Amino acid sequence: MPNADAQIDSLLHELRETRARAEAIFNARKPAELLRRPAEKRWSAAECVEHLNITNRAYLPRLSEAIRTLREKNLVNHGGFRLDWNARLLKYWLEPPSRLRLPTGAAFQPVGLQVPTAVLSAFQSIGQAIEEELTAARTLALDAERIRSPFAENMKYNVYSAFTLIAAHNRRHLWQAGTLFNTPFT
Repeated sequence: MPNADAQIDSLLHELRETRARAEAIFNARKPAELLRRPAEKRWSAAECVEHLNITNRAYLPRLSEAIRTLREKNLVNHGGFRLDWNARLLKYWLEPPSRLRLPTGAAFQPVGLQVPTAVLSAFQSIGQAIEEELTAARTLALDAERIRSPFAENMKYNVYSAFTLIAAHNRRHLWQAGTLFNTPFT
């Protein structure tokens, strides 16, 4: 098992890569292109990223609370982290290329987008906040505290798994957005 610092560094790299990929997609396109849906029930590139904004925003307070709890309990890391089994399976489904279409709840559906630059700005800001949470929790036992999934209240996984799922979910929807322009991201 890799050591915790290497795992954190790898996750930070993955999160930064997705922010860079989103910026590349948005900077290479006109607003109308980013808002164009490929079909009636399919999302535009901007909607893919707005979906990430909604979900990542839902993760932030859960992560913050779990990290605060780890600090209060003084649970420090003494080795590498383990993914929960359910997170391992979900990560497999999320990684591009998409293997399975998973429906999302109404609360996580993007609606009424008009300004793609605001979507990208929010993605960058939320992404930085997630990276800051992860960096600040570097010495903690991230697999010793569990959070509830924002998608399914009956599903729980550890904090390390949550960060891993965020990165995979980002890759999935940026891959989806990239395929709209024949520039998939894996």
